[in-house]
Amino acid sequence: MAGRETGHCRHARASRAWRRLAITTREQAPSRPQARAHTGDMSRIIGTILGAIFAIWLAFMAAGGIFATLKTFLIIGLIAMAVVIVVWLVARRPPRG
Repeated sequence: MAGRETGHCRHARASRAWRRLAITTREQAPSRPQARAHTGDMSRIIGTILGAIFAIWLAFMAAGGIFATLKTFLIIGLIAMAVVIVVWLVARRPPRG
């Protein structure tokens, strides 16, 4: 019986020591923030993705506008060149009569 009592006491002492360690560790541990749906990092990632999509969209819109402007200038230039050629041809003709 003596062996059992000693073993039991040793187990009880070890158990109390572990409980004490667990309590002090819990008291000393910094409080963890509650789990949230998403953190600030997630909103930063979403913002980056949306910003990249917006930048690409804006670049395509600007490229379309620049291309339309160039086409307009080209058409106006062709019309102006046609007018200059017609005036030049009419001016070179000998006068009538």
